[in-house]
Amino acid sequence: MKNSESTNELVIELTYKYIREIIIDTRESLEMKRYQLADELDTQPSTALRYEKGTYVMNIPLFMRICFILEISPQEVFNTAYTKAKAEIKKKKSKAKN
Repeated sequence: MKNSESTNELVIELTYKYIREIIIDTRESLEMKRYQLADELDTQPSTALRYEKGTYVMNIPLFMRICFILEISPQEVFNTAYTKAKAEIKKKKSKAKN
């Protein structure tokens, strides 16, 4: 795999990790329990847990539904997660050079 391809994969992986963290943090700040989110999604709490942990991958419509339930902007969630991912990679590259 080329270096740029591995970097792209890392950006995707980290962005998804940060999206999940933002969703969890927002849900918890709203004092919403996982089972309540699951009820809103018409699914089981164990399924909601798998989405939050990344065991199950969220598709775009599901991601948007979760954002709407939590009353957060999907665009802002994505932008924040993407920015954090890029910053983390830059930091790792900087440390590797030193």
